[in-house]
Amino acid sequence: IAALTLALGVGANTAIFSLVNAVLLTPLRLSDPERLVAIGESNKTSGPTAIGVTSPGSLFDWQARSRTMKIAGYSGTQGVLTGHGEPQQILGTRSIGGLFDVLGVRPLIGRGLTLADEDPSAPQVIVLGYEAWQRYFEGDRDVLGKTLDLNGIPQTIVGVMPRGFTFPGAPNDFWAPSRFDAAFRANRDQYFIQVVGRLAPNTTIENARAELATVAAQLNRDWPLYNQGVRIVAQPLQESIVGGVRRQLVVLMGAVVFVLLITCANLGNLLLARASGRRREIAVRQALGAGRWRIIRQLLTESVLLSVAGGLVGLLVGRSFLKLLLAAAATTNLPRVEEISLDGRVLWFTLAV
Repeated sequence: IAALTLALGVGANTAIFSLVNAVLLTPLRLSDPERLVAIGESNKTSGPTAIGVTSPGSLFDWQARSRTMKIAGYSGTQGVLTGHGEPQQILGTRSIGGLFDVLGVRPLIGRGLTLADEDPSAPQVIVLGYEAWQRYFEGDRDVLGKTLDLNGIPQTIVGVMPRGFTFPGAPNDFWAPSRFDAAFRANRDQYFIQVVGRLAPNTTIENARAELATVAAQLNRDWPLYNQGVRIVAQPLQESIVGGVRRQLVVLMGAVVFVLLITCANLGNLLLARASGRRREIAVRQALGAGRWRIIRQLLTESVLLSVAGGLVGLLVGRSFLKLLLAAAATTNLPRVEEISLDGRVLWFTLAV
């Protein structure tokens, strides 16, 4: 009973800490993630941290006028894949303005997308996600140069991303260049681009925000029809991804800590009741010559064995709880859900508990 009581408390804490660890505590799996910022448009009616999408014309203006950051954009895309069984729809991300250069990520094999790939006259190329590479090519390292037919157009594979790379936050089957023509690059009334920037060395996000305020004022003068009252906001990329769930996860972590405290109180009462019934046994041991430290060691050994048994069962309980939570993640839109696991940090946490 004591071990199972302990297992429930430890298991709940292990499961919730797995979420907190992956979503809030673990840095993004990108190069120097602390220097990456999310950038977007906002207006007077939006909240102070709201980051909206922008248009191609605005994105390329931000790129040209920024000195504190490298800036690029991205948008979701999809395609109908043929040639690998039944036709199927797969999801990907469109690189706009050199996304891979800003993220600083290196492919597992091959190369990433470059600005040259975004020229409408450039060959049609694509970078595969790790899971798609395994699924469609069975991990063949000679995949470079082969083609994947999307929407009836052959796309030459130039790279494969490493396992676990999921930017912008959900599993991607592929990344493709944007290939905007000159007219669409100047478009200012179609808002669909999300923007990310990388701070230059020795530059802070406050410097970047001051510069973006100046850029916003300039665009308000140059293009008042599209920029009247528009602010350009920036915040750390990780905060923009997880900020919406931070409070809920912290509250949830606090709740399961209270569950653990209740578990400890119940377990303490069980051990106290058991100790009261062992007074005669302890007295006999002392009469036979057992010293105070010898008896303390015996009771401590029993407690440690109990906690280890409860912890091991708690780990299994936590794993089951975590599976249930992940199964429900599709309805809660939890960010970074694909990174959640019982990793080394979680195991150390469980041991400490």
